[in-house]
Amino acid sequence: MELIRLEERHLPEFLAAIKLVMKDQDLMHMDLDKLYAEAMADPATFIREQDDPQGLGADIEMPDGTFVKRLPSIVRHLWDGEICGRIGFRWSPGTNELPPTCLGHIGYWVLPHKRGKGYATKALGLMLEEARSQKLDYVELTTDPDNFASQAVIKANGGVFVEQKPIPPQHGTGDLTYWRIQL
Repeated sequence: MELIRLEERHLPEFLAAIKLVMKDQDLMHMDLDKLYAEAMADPATFIREQDDPQGLGADIEMPDGTFVKRLPSIVRHLWDGEICGRIGFRWSPGTNELPPTCLGHIGYWVLPHKRGKGYATKALGLMLEEARSQKLDYVELTTDPDNFASQAVIKANGGVFVEQKPIPPQHGTGDLTYWRIQL
């Protein structure tokens, strides 16, 4: 498994993956309908904004309809001969801190039929190298309290539990667990 940049030739497979992942209750805090719509509406912009280390893309619409400035970010796709997941890293230049509307530096998902192969663990390890290149001291990640598989991925990469607290209101309701990985 390796991380790749999304290209136009990958888009049909990526869209099919999104449809499959939309059925996954473990990913209820991800706005996958919106992601799918953005990719369909303007594929070139969607692909370009997967690699935005300057944060120059359009503002981000939150689930509650408000908008926030886009952070510098990169998105890569897990590839084992086909798309099998997605991982993104975002940061605030010059600081470890993120705005309260941001649910962590790194987020990821793996297609249900590709889970249990160590792909998420490897992808997170690879993305941590990108985080180190930004001179951060640590990254924060969040999971649902009962997402033990994702928590195991974070722990396998040196993550430690920080706290459990309510989801920021822009994202909905419920709790999240917060994790930190020292770089």
